[in-house]
Parts: sequence; C-alpha cells; structure tokens
Amino acid sequence: VMPYWTRQNRVFWALKQQKRRRARLAESDPILALFESREGFYLRPDHLSTLYKSLDKSTQVTADQDPVGYIEDLSGNGHDFAAANTTERFKYVAASNSIENDQVDDRLTNSTLTLDGKIWTFVAGYSTLGTSDIIFLTKVNVNNPWAGVAQDGSTSTDLAGPGVTARRFWFGGTEAFPTTRGDVFNALTTESVFTHEFSVAAGEDFSDITFGKYFPGGFFAPKNVTFWLLIEGELTDEERQTIEASALGTSGS
Repeated sequence: VMPYWTRQNRVFWALKQQKRRRARLAESDPILALFESREGFYLRPDHLSTLYKSLDKSTQVTADQDPVGYIEDLSGNGHDFAAANTTERFKYVAASNSIENDQVDDRLTNSTLTLDGKIWTFVAGYSTLGTSDIIFLTKVNVNNPWAGVAQDGSTSTDLAGPGVTARRFWFGGTEAFPTTRGDVFNALTTESVFTHEFSVAAGEDFSDITFGKYFPGGFFAPKNVTFWLLIEGELTDEERQTIEASALGTSGS
C-alpha cells in the first residue's frame, strides 16, 4: 500500500502543476480574466493537456483518434466533464483540434454546476455540423428545450422551455432573432460560432449538465466541438467579441 505521505505528495505536485499550467494560459488567454468572479466552464480541445483518455484522468490524450473520456475546465471553477463509461467517450480529431461525438451515445457530464436563478451566456465553436445537428439545453428528465434550439427541417416554434427565457442570439458575431428551430439551424450551418444569452428561473433542475447525444438534461453538441463555454451573466460587447474571436480561431474559420 502506498504510504499516506507519498499519496499526499503526489496530490500536492499535481495541483501545483495544474496551477502553473493555468498561470501560463492566463498570460496568453484573455478569456480567463472574465472568470475571475464568475461561475461557468471553459472547454478547449485544442489545449491537448486538458484531454484524457481515461475517465479518472490517469492517461492523457496524445494522438489523433484517441478516445476522450475526461476534459478539464479551464475557467478555474473546477467544472470538469467526464464520460460515464468507455463507450460514451468522444474522440480527438487532430486535423480540426476538436472532440467528435458519434451522435449516438457519446456524452460528457458535469455535476458540480447549477444554473437556476441566473443569467448565462453560452458560446459554442464547431468545425462540423451533422445532417440534423442541434444546439440546445434541456432540463433533467424533461424534453422541453431552452431557447436556442436548431434542428434541420423542423419548423417547430418551441424555442423556449418552461422556466428558461431566451434573451439574445448571435451567429458568427452578428445578432439575430430566429423564431423557429429551422431558422436557428440555417444560421448555424453558415457560421462556426454560436452565442446565446439566456436566463434560468429559480428552482429549475439543471443539476447535471451533459453535452453530446441529445437526451433530457444537457446540451446537444455539434458533431465536432472546438470550443464550449458557459459564463455567468450578461457580457459587454467587448467581452463577447473577445470570446467569439477565440472560438472562431479554434474552429479553423
């Protein structure tokens, strides 16, 4: 059995290395400053050191097509995402610096962040949309989606679910006011960055946040995700543009 002091030393040095990595990133990434007093998460597949093949962070992703079972949150809030088992892992695609889901059962989940009672801004960067890709969020065990739904061929007008209010939308940095799922999907297909500001009423159940395959209780991600960020509050135009420029850079556009 490993001595207690040895285990403690390993934990200490792991945390120290993580802090050093974050300090290096902060010098070159202005987005990190936005999280100094805000909740949320910040996922960047192009930061290979944050991706792990194993669900317990014991083995890092190093090569194209490696499975991704765990991704670290760069925001400093500690809201990492992990797969529940090996069959639900994404895979790393080196050519686009993205993580790809099979659009069948791949999903990564976080259970440490709650969304109710606040305004949030969500930014997604993507390199590939599937044939009928959608980007939205649902409550746990409830199929009604929040505003921001997009689905190919659908003319449904259920752009807001109970307890969630759409506030503003941007596609590729340009504000728009879609009224149907089809409108949102069409806008997504011509861009590679999607931003949505929304509010969640107090008491709404977002106790688990998942992205990947659509199912109640999470985000439905595009096929290839290059950037995935959720930050508390309304952003100034300058703050939003800073984030979108970074997301646009990761999408290869």
